[in-house]
Amino acid sequence: MNHHKFFSRLLVLALLAAAPSAFAANFTISSPSTTAQTLGSGSGQTGTVTATGSLTVSGSTVAVAITGNNATLTNLGTISRPEPAA
Repeated sequence: MNHHKFFSRLLVLALLAAAPSAFAANFTISSPSTTAQTLGSGSGQTGTVTATGSLTVSGSTVAVAITGNNATLTNLGTISRPEPAA
């Protein structure tokens, strides 16, 4: 493998590692957050918004995307996407 291909692949891996919010994973939100979440293809993933937590997104952003089987979302706080002002 030449050096160009090696460094290109290394750069892609580094970018993927730097963007963890793009990956589906278990999550717990216990304070105000504006980062959209995903419960993805891994079976049985769980997401929780605690009583002290909130998830607020804007525009056309989906607050929590659920794409996997047997995912569980527990909301004891607030999940919202306020309507834009008219």
